[in-house]
Amino acid sequence: MAAWFHRPKYTIIRKAEKQDTKIPEGMWLKCEKCDSILLKKELEENLNVCGNCGDHKRITAGERIRILVDEGSFEKMFGNAV
Repeated sequence: MAAWFHRPKYTIIRKAEKQDTKIPEGMWLKCEKCDSILLKKELEENLNVCGNCGDHKRITAGERIRILVDEGSFEKMFGNAV
C-alpha cells in the first residue's frame, strides 16, 4: 500500500478557546406567566405587556405618567405628597 494512505496512530485534539461573553445585568426579564425570556427594551416599548401571553407587568406612578403625558407638558405640584 501507499505510504500516504496510512492513518496516524495518534491524533491531537485541541479544545476551542473559551470566549468570554459578557451579558449586561438587567438586560433580560422573565415573564412570570408564560416563562418566556423578554428583552427589557422591547418590553418597555410594548408598554410593559408581554408579547407572548399578553400579561401586563406592574409599573410605577412615574412610568404611568411618562406613558400618558406628552414630554415637557407635565409639572409636579406636590413633590413630597405620598
